[in-house]
Amino acid sequence: MLSLPAAATPTFERAWALNGAGWLALRQGQHTAGQAINEESLAIGRTLHDRLLVSRGLINLGAGALQHGEYDPARERFEEALAIARGNQDPMGEGMALRNLGVLAVEIGDFAAGEAYGREVLALGRWLRSAWMTTSALTRLGQAAFGQGKVARARSLLEESLIAARACGDRASIAGTLDALGNVTLTQGDYQFACALLRESLQLRYDLGEWPNIPTSVESLARANAMGGRPEKAVRQLGAAAGLREALQLPQTPRQRAANARSSRWRRAGSATGRSPRSW
Repeated sequence: MLSLPAAATPTFERAWALNGAGWLALRQGQHTAGQAINEESLAIGRTLHDRLLVSRGLINLGAGALQHGEYDPARERFEEALAIARGNQDPMGEGMALRNLGVLAVEIGDFAAGEAYGREVLALGRWLRSAWMTTSALTRLGQAAFGQGKVARARSLLEESLIAARACGDRASIAGTLDALGNVTLTQGDYQFACALLRESLQLRYDLGEWPNIPTSVESLARANAMGGRPEKAVRQLGAAAGLREALQLPQTPRQRAANARSSRWRRAGSATGRSPRSW
């Protein structure tokens, strides 16, 4: 549609189509193209003084910055989008900005802030009756609880999130929740169940073409194999994930680096003691 001659005029409709195309590009790992598309959408929105376009453009640009480890620019864009949405009485935009601020907080290891944002998003999601927003909030709350060592609480929240995601058929949300839940159940020693959850998450992400999230799923499976006494397979999977990250120019977040560092310690300890990590 954007390639049609009549679509070249910088109108609201062109900016809105660009916003959708830019978001899809980011979800597929096309960072450079996605950022260019989103910048054009935002520029049109600012020219038209359209708060809806500006807030959504900022959210997309912030998501792209977050993917590539640019945490301060991402936060600035999400916070500006949040202020615009609140000033424009746009609860959906408010929820989207808060959701992304929660993702950022969790990924940099600020789990208390991630929990606070998650609670705000959950309240908005339930008020709006938005299944996507409610599911996203529950997942973030589960990840924040897990990061704070509240494993049982994390599992309960993530199981609730998975039920909600499956009920509304949102495969992207299902995949994200499965990955988070798989990592929680892994620490509880439920190796077989964790592997089943993580494999389903990886398959969904592959089917959806969500390339930026595939390295995360492969790393989760590597941790499962490290803890399950299969270090050779874990090493191969970590190598494959590293290759994907390099190709997509996607750095690990602090949370992901910490999780992978723990699995490396488990592998080294297992080699030194000859004991299965399942018993630790």
